[in-house]
Amino acid sequence: MHRLRNKYAGRMAAVLGGGPSLPDQIKEIPPGTILIGVNHHASKLVECDFIAFNDGITWDFVKDLPGRKISRFGQDLKFSAPKGQISGIAAVQAAFFMGCAPVLLAGFDCYRSGGYFHDPEAAQRERSLPIKDHLDFWRKGFPTKKSRADVIALGGPLTDIFNTAN
Repeated sequence: MHRLRNKYAGRMAAVLGGGPSLPDQIKEIPPGTILIGVNHHASKLVECDFIAFNDGITWDFVKDLPGRKISRFGQDLKFSAPKGQISGIAAVQAAFFMGCAPVLLAGFDCYRSGGYFHDPEAAQRERSLPIKDHLDFWRKGFPTKKSRADVIALGGPLTDIFNTAN
């Protein structure tokens, strides 16, 4: 991963979650944006430049998908995200490491209600967190206004933490 430090300086990135808002929010992402999928969910809709994950079991789902893989396990690009940190936060931090700014967040509905994933097959495999716990992870991952300055949420609960697209 060290070879990618600041490689995309000044380029916009979009980190793509797996929420039901993702298919609509993808349409708001400008052409030429670097696409970073979180886990395997976004890859069902679009070819990602990178796929970030922080859970070892995810490798089985992403290993054959297009795009470079970013994880703390180093199967492709090793990125030192702490154990227990959610993959979406690790993806944003990896985008910043590569020099991307701003970073758009799309498809982050934060585990609210029973219909979290745009992909029903994935919804059966995944665990769910209460929305408060999910948001607490994001607040701890980006604790200051400065650390949140270049993050733009395209909608959903993360708009309470980050800038919003207008």
